[in-house]
Amino acid sequence: MRGGNQKRQQQLEEYQQRISRQPEDIEVPYSIASIVALQGKQPEAKAHLKKFYS
Repeated sequence: MRGGNQKRQQQLEEYQQRISRQPEDIEVPYSIASIVALQGKQPEAKAHLKKFYS
């Protein structure tokens, strides 16, 4: 199970780098929201979903 957490953290870091390079990429906030929701961070996930839907 720990490997899954490490993989999600790595994906999260990659998406955060991607959004800094391509802020107009609308898929990134949704992907970040999915990862942080799996980490149990629902308020943060909701914030990213708001960016996705706006």
